[in-house]
Amino acid sequence: MKKELFVKGCIIFMLFCVSVTGCGVSDARQEEPVVTEEVTEEVTEDTEEITEDISEESDTEASTIIEDSDQEEAVTQNSGELSDDLYSYQVLINGEIYQVPMDVETLVERGWELEESMDEELEAYTSYPLRTFYNGDCQIQVTIVNETDSPKSYRECRAVAISVSLFYNYKGGMTFILPKGIQSGVSTLEDMKAAYGEPTRLSESDQVVLVYYEIEYATKEITFTFNENKLKEIRIINKDF
Repeated sequence: MKKELFVKGCIIFMLFCVSVTGCGVSDARQEEPVVTEEVTEEVTEDTEEITEDISEESDTEASTIIEDSDQEEAVTQNSGELSDDLYSYQVLINGEIYQVPMDVETLVERGWELEESMDEELEAYTSYPLRTFYNGDCQIQVTIVNETDSPKSYRECRAVAISVSLFYNYKGGMTFILPKGIQSGVSTLEDMKAAYGEPTRLSESDQVVLVYYEIEYATKEITFTFNENKLKEIRIINKDF
C-alpha cells in the first residue's frame, strides 16, 4: 500500500514538473515576438529617416550642380560669341556684345539713355566726347560723332569710343569681358599680357597702371586700367578722325 502511494506520488510530482516547465516555455515564446516587433519598428523608422535625409541632401547637391552648370554654360556661350582678336574692338557688357563703332541707336535700343536730350543736334563732321549713358544703376561713357556733311540728332550719330569703368559703377552689377576672356575685376596685368602680348606702352602711378594697345594713336586703340592689379576700366576707340 505504501509502495503504491509512493509511486502515485512520484507520478503526480513528475506531471507537475512537466506542466510547470511547459508553461514557462510557452510564456517565454509569447513574449519574444513582442520584443522583436518593437525593435523592428524602431529600426525601420530610423532607416526611413536616414534614407529621407540622404535623399534630400542628394537632391540639394544635384540642384546646386545643375545651377552652377547653367551659369557656367551661360558665361561660356556669351564669351564664345566674342572674337579672339583684340582689334575687333568688341566688348561684352552685362552679357551683350558691343562693337565700336556702332550706331547710337543701338545703345538706345538696349536700354541706355543719354543724360541730354537725344533730339539735340551735332554739327557736320564734329564729335561730342565722353557723354554719359545710363542703364539702371550702370553707366558708360561714349564719344558721339556726326560723320555726315549735315547736322544730325544724337540718335542719328555714331558711337566711336566707349569707356566702361568699375570706378563709376561702384554700386555693382556691371561686368565687362574682352576677347580671350579678359574680365573686369578678375583679370590681372599678367593675364592681359598672356592674352595679347606686350602692350604698345604702359604707365604707372601709385597702384594704378594704364596699358595701351594701339594701331593709330588716339584713333584706333584700346586702353586698360588696372588698380591693385585687377582690371577696372576699359576704353575702346575706333574712329577715322
